[in-house]
Amino acid sequence: MKRKFIISTVLVALALLFALLKDVFGASIYFSLACLIALSAYLACEILYSYYVSFFLNFEERFEYYLANLVNSSNITSQDVEMGRETLKKKYKKSLRREKLYELAKLILVVMIMVTAIVAIIRH
Repeated sequence: MKRKFIISTVLVALALLFALLKDVFGASIYFSLACLIALSAYLACEILYSYYVSFFLNFEERFEYYLANLVNSSNITSQDVEMGRETLKKKYKKSLRREKLYELAKLILVVMIMVTAIVAIIRH
């Protein structure tokens, strides 16, 4: 988390610095857009990595946590859970849709910013 904050802060600071220097040095807008592209690419990689870890590598662990919460918060016994495990897994996957859509929306936003900056460099 610390690494993500430091890299993002440095890239945003550089992008702002070069954007402010556009009157002094005309080509600094290119450096500013390049920093914005680098920031967007970095954030896209971070989002993809967190998506992969959360929904693929830690899926079973999160599913077990979901089952434990289900047993503790309702009248379902652990025997009922074991008998209907596949049905509960399907229900759990459906409950993850909103979270997956949110991650996908973040990724689309970051990629749109990156593409916009690339187009701005080409057209400028």
